[in-house]
Amino acid sequence: MGAVWSRLAELEARNDSTVADALRAVLLPHQPPRFGRCPACPKRWWRRRRWPCMVWCRVHVALFSGCVTTAVRR
Repeated sequence: MGAVWSRLAELEARNDSTVADALRAVLLPHQPPRFGRCPACPKRWWRRRRWPCMVWCRVHVALFSGCVTTAVRR
């Protein structure tokens, strides 16, 4: 997911640093530790979600496809 960090750097270079900072604040807690599960997502049964979690996936899709979904999964 290094491409996400690169895209955020591009946003900063175009003076969209507020958006980039907001996305970094959302993504940093979802960085995987060495065991590969998202530390910020809630546990499902007894384990956390595998990384990349839904947060990373949705940000990636929004940054690279140009579309942002407004649906909220419950």
